[in-house]
Amino acid sequence: MRSNTLKTTIRYFLNNKLYTVISVGGLAVSFAACILIALYVQNEFSYDKHWRDSDRIYRVNWITMRAGRVPQKYPVSSMLLLPVLKQYFPNDIELGARLLQSSAPGQELVIGNTHFSQALSYTEKDVIELFQFQVLEGDLETVFEDTNSIALNEDSALQYFGVESPIGQIISATDIAGGLQEYRVVAVYRLAPGNTVLNLPNMVLYDEEKISRWGTLWSSWILVSTQNYIRLNAETDLEFLNANMVELLDSRVNLPPERLEFGQKPSDVVAVEFQKMLDIYFDPIPFQNYDSVSGNRATALLFMSISVLVALVGCVNFIVLTTARATQRELEIALKKMLGVRPGRLVVQFMGESFLVVFAAIILALLGVELLMPFYEGVVGENLGLPYSSSSLYLYLLVLIIGFGFLGGVYPAVMYSKLSSSRIFRGGRSRVLGNTMSFRGFLVIFQFAVAIVLIMATATVYWQLSYLNKIDPGFNPSELLVVDGFAQAEVSPHREVIKQEVLNLTEVESASYSSAKPNSGLGFMYDYRVQGESSNSMETAISTLFIDHDFFKTFQIPLSAGRYPEPGRDPQLPFRLFPVPEERQNQQPASILINDAAARQFGFGSSDDALGRIIEHGEPGTQSYQEFLIVGVAADSQFQSVRSIPEPQVYYLDLSSTYNLTIRFQGNSQKFLAEVEQIWNSVVGDRLLITGFVQQEISEEYLREQNEGKLLVYFSMLSIFIACIGLYGMATFSLERRTTEMGLRKVLGAQMEDIVTLLLLQFSKPVIFANIIAWPIAMWSILNWLERFPYQFDRWMLIPLGLTAGLIAMGVVFFTITMKGVSVARASPGESLRSE
Repeated sequence: MRSNTLKTTIRYFLNNKLYTVISVGGLAVSFAACILIALYVQNEFSYDKHWRDSDRIYRVNWITMRAGRVPQKYPVSSMLLLPVLKQYFPNDIELGARLLQSSAPGQELVIGNTHFSQALSYTEKDVIELFQFQVLEGDLETVFEDTNSIALNEDSALQYFGVESPIGQIISATDIAGGLQEYRVVAVYRLAPGNTVLNLPNMVLYDEEKISRWGTLWSSWILVSTQNYIRLNAETDLEFLNANMVELLDSRVNLPPERLEFGQKPSDVVAVEFQKMLDIYFDPIPFQNYDSVSGNRATALLFMSISVLVALVGCVNFIVLTTARATQRELEIALKKMLGVRPGRLVVQFMGESFLVVFAAIILALLGVELLMPFYEGVVGENLGLPYSSSSLYLYLLVLIIGFGFLGGVYPAVMYSKLSSSRIFRGGRSRVLGNTMSFRGFLVIFQFAVAIVLIMATATVYWQLSYLNKIDPGFNPSELLVVDGFAQAEVSPHREVIKQEVLNLTEVESASYSSAKPNSGLGFMYDYRVQGESSNSMETAISTLFIDHDFFKTFQIPLSAGRYPEPGRDPQLPFRLFPVPEERQNQQPASILINDAAARQFGFGSSDDALGRIIEHGEPGTQSYQEFLIVGVAADSQFQSVRSIPEPQVYYLDLSSTYNLTIRFQGNSQKFLAEVEQIWNSVVGDRLLITGFVQQEISEEYLREQNEGKLLVYFSMLSIFIACIGLYGMATFSLERRTTEMGLRKVLGAQMEDIVTLLLLQFSKPVIFANIIAWPIAMWSILNWLERFPYQFDRWMLIPLGLTAGLIAMGVVFFTITMKGVSVARASPGESLRSE
């Protein structure tokens, strides 16, 4: 009996090839899209889940609270913090390790005569317990036994030594203070497989005494430089730690007096946050080069929703086609009932048909995924792939087969089992089949509602990215080349020579040194206050950018008031970050420029009001006290980041604190880069040259959103394609059912245009209802997505956007129905009525 049912099912599919192709093809396309999106979403949510006890690993973030500014959060803190935490919570912190990245421009690893621009990771032994490693050569634990050992990760070892074993080799490295130290390679490792935000290129021992020799600031509570990772005991309540942090800060943190005013305690100006390791990827803290690997949780959830919707559209398409075929199976079902086949047996048969279609669709989907994978990986910028060795893949596919096989077959199966055989043999229509029309209409509405939402989302991404590309960043980023590496002790003395050689090139318009390059985040944060105001006025922390006299000419930042700095008139004076002897103190105020945002931050009524005012740094009467005269106010620019609203900025003339040379040029960029490289090699020899084009780096800031936009375009097209397949199939079977009606209409004088118009009116109604449903959902989702951008296109544009999406959906319906309707309307009435 079962083999007979299987034969009947296969024979039915072979005799109805159009239905089979549309059903299996539509499901295969939707399943392939579902699997591709699932791979992307799974990759996004996999970050740092592979560590042992990952849910108990935290990073300790530092928060500063300054007057007139929102609290500033840092992913790093003082090197003194972790020992204090371990001492204060000995029964709660199971493990803890500090991680200091030595990755400033100019810090190199030197092997023989070859220089590599690579970072050192100063860390502690607990790091190999917090995070798991695969040791490829040597003994990883020995790197924590002395300060002259180094462990290389697999990629670094291959880059430095090729296929030769690096164990025992000597590497020279420049440290943060610019000194040179030799290390002996004792191990080669790789991190345990899995996505992570952790960056551990090469490891050496974190030694407090050694780091303190780089400067007294390193061993203070002021300098935030070290990432602190801890693992809590399983019984520890995080709320307990948070509740005791105020007492810890007030009793153990020793801040300079100038940071505390009016009886403030340390907990009034600083705070500590314990951030789960699992949350760092989706909740990064942009600061310098930290948290450069990040994602967006809302976007990942959006694509997860799209995955479900696309799969449901395919399933709905299958149900619509199955119910539309009901009239051609009425006689078959009635005969089976007359021959004694029970309703339960019919349910099993039609559920089996559903599972067979879904299984065939899954096979085709997997084949399609494998064919599309190289292209898909190029779009998303990730190495994805079907994990055939993982049981989770087969569980996922089993869920798809069972879930969608059941959803796709349960309604048709129940509907068929309730058919009235007596009504069929009397020439009537089953009431059950008649009721499916409204159900199919609802499913078609759902299909097109999903398509309209995806069309609107796709257009939004395109418009928003186009809008961002047109925003004036406040400076001219085109034809700017940045040269790093001037922090190197061997390179710094040649600053002026290199700059002059570059200026002698015919393509160069100007060149300037600065302490940071565009889009590199906040600069150095220093405290300032306006002179002459109440002595009780609080200091405000403002980002300070060290520049030379040609900075504004090179970046073409316009002035709001005052003047640009002038050589001779505005001397370059060292910034007093540390106390200086009295004979080195300058009696005259140093000339500075601020931007409009800083003028507002200081409380000046306008940019002109700021001119001639003096702001102060440090405590009067101390060796670190300094005065600054505002000679100009620059327009706000997105120099710090193109992804954020311009922050307050102080521009200070001090060549000794600059590490980047920015060159404005004209002509072929690659030819010019080769000329700069020739100058560099002739002046500084074999030192590594690090360059970047500003326009290219800014464009890459929104690369992720561009990839998301591409994915939305592709999946929107797939959704519309699947909806069209379902619409075409339903129209085909509906018109077959109405063959007699169309013949009678033509006999009574109806023209082809009348018949096509009738069909268009009938099939347009679901699209109209789909627009009513889709608009609110799409607009709510779009407005939430736009919150991630500081600048957004006019939201009123969502109204014409919705109208356009609705017209596109309507156009698809018109095209599909017209193509099928014209062929039916052209049929001879005699052919249509012959069977009657």
